[in-house]
Amino acid sequence: MNISGVGAGLLIFREKFVKLGSKDIREQINDFSKRAEMKILIVDDSSTIRVFIERLLNLGGYKDIVMAESAMEAFQILGMRDKGTTSTDIDVIMLDVVMPKIDGLSVCKKIRERDYLRNIPIVMVSGNEEKKDMEEALKCGANHYLTKPIQKAELHAVMQKIESELNSSH
Repeated sequence: MNISGVGAGLLIFREKFVKLGSKDIREQINDFSKRAEMKILIVDDSSTIRVFIERLLNLGGYKDIVMAESAMEAFQILGMRDKGTTSTDIDVIMLDVVMPKIDGLSVCKKIRERDYLRNIPIVMVSGNEEKKDMEEALKCGANHYLTKPIQKAELHAVMQKIESELNSSH
């Protein structure tokens, strides 16, 4: 029997779908629902950049996103203005390097000074691609460094790496 055309494509798709097995599909659904639950703080003084990053994250299945336009607003969201705060519901911080008043590197250092924030992954975002800038960000406590303009594939790869790091630490 010779099968060709659309029917053959559906048959091949069906065979691959069945070969995946329900466990793989369940794991993929579980990963997607974990992403939707992950709370991400985007800190950037540019509303255009904040919305752009939010949309890229949404495309990857990340839905719980909080935005701050300044270091002071980020400190408020993270509970850093209240000395009695011992926890936060933020899972990942995306932090612009160049911001008015307090730059991202200083913000990163201040975040790392708090015990309850010490292990939250920080992704520094910068328009500068120089190696020394990336090294400085990592020295300040950042876990990852992305350059603008942010590419969807690069952002999603970093987020997947963060997910696997968070999963292995729990």
